[in-house]
Amino acid sequence: MKRSLPVVVALATALACLGGAPALAAGTVPTGSASSGTTAAPAAARATAAPSVPRSVTVVASGATGAVISWKAPATSGSGSLLGYSLDGFVGAAKQPISTEWTSATTFRYDDLTPGVTYRLQLKAWNHDVASKPVTVSYTVPTTPTTPASPTVFAVVGGQIVSVPSTGGAATVVAAAPASGGWDVDAKGVTVLDSAAGTLVRHDLANKATTLATGLVGAAELTVDASGTAFVNTADGGIAKITATGARSVLAAPFGSKGKQLSVGSDGRLVVLYAASGASFYTTARSYPAGSSTPTADTPYSRSYGFYDMVAGPTGIYYTHDNAGGGTGFVSWLLQTGAGAPSTPSPSLSTRITTNAGGYGNDGVFHSLQAAKICFGYSPVNPCVADDTLTELVASPAAGTTTVVPASGLRVSPTGSSVDADTAGTVYVADAATSPGLWSVAGSGGAAKLLLAGAARDVKVRG
Repeated sequence: MKRSLPVVVALATALACLGGAPALAAGTVPTGSASSGTTAAPAAARATAAPSVPRSVTVVASGATGAVISWKAPATSGSGSLLGYSLDGFVGAAKQPISTEWTSATTFRYDDLTPGVTYRLQLKAWNHDVASKPVTVSYTVPTTPTTPASPTVFAVVGGQIVSVPSTGGAATVVAAAPASGGWDVDAKGVTVLDSAAGTLVRHDLANKATTLATGLVGAAELTVDASGTAFVNTADGGIAKITATGARSVLAAPFGSKGKQLSVGSDGRLVVLYAASGASFYTTARSYPAGSSTPTADTPYSRSYGFYDMVAGPTGIYYTHDNAGGGTGFVSWLLQTGAGAPSTPSPSLSTRITTNAGGYGNDGVFHSLQAAKICFGYSPVNPCVADDTLTELVASPAAGTTTVVPASGLRVSPTGSSVDADTAGTVYVADAATSPGLWSVAGSGGAAKLLLAGAARDVKVRG
């Protein structure tokens, strides 16, 4: 039976019946598995002579973080029949035991060992309660990085949260998309807030659902950090912090407007956008550094026109999706200096005035789609024909040079196209308006590739 590390030692009881068997302390320790199963050492008449030592002991790698130890039976079993073998693992100069295992086989596999760590494995042969002298071998887990898994793309399609490989293929349903609340993705799961039901449910990599919290009726906003910890804007205007294991605490008592925008940046900082009491639009930003319940000083946010979305970047920088106001109706993404930092003008992330859509990617870059041409109003003297065809892909790092590359293959909607990117800079677009479907565009530009047909929204990428 294969078991991953760490687990609680379960052999103390089985070995306790042997008067001379090694004592085990219960606790969280790594274990492995016998390739032909583990057996408990039966009670029997005591032998008076120990077996000779196991022979030809070797240990080899098995996968990136596993190892298999093999041996031959001892030449003699002593004064009783050979029952099996015990394995003890040690790490570090203090010889802290990492496991004790019992097996009747002559091979044993350890899983989930730590890269770069040297393990000393001590093997003994047993006949009833008498052990041979130990044979000790050492094994250092390689530190060569494993090939990362391909990114997975998530979106809402047909009322369901689905996942799709980054190269395209069949969609896998994760959960029903909530009518109100929200959902977010981290490396090990998908967390769904259903505001109507008042539940927070986490779906792990095997799509097993676990309810983390209840009593969240009316909660309006959800964001999740890299560890799977969820931050929820509760109905009373406070912020709840709920870990991936369901531990719940209050990050902030109610303040400002009940409705808030929440987003966790790439440095783990939670950025909160809210309206001061009595205001009808968002007025203020604050942030909570990773692991802290003490916010930075608030920063004014004074855009009073149409507001669509906010996403956090690094070090308190955040991006807002706003309407420019006036008669133009121009919608664009703006770079905000940062919650807790001095207020400065908010530069547009578009390189020209045109129809655009954008999002902050896992590569730490803000990516924008730019269309061919936008028109403002109507003039019979000089008529304008709008063209929302994608022509450019813009990459804007928080610090550094903005790049623009040609792109094509879909139409851009400022409010109907959702954008994200993976760690390699490949851009993914969920569109429910002008080019319905889930799309990918290489960071170097070129034609968009359709990953999944059908109206899609709220794209999110793992990896």
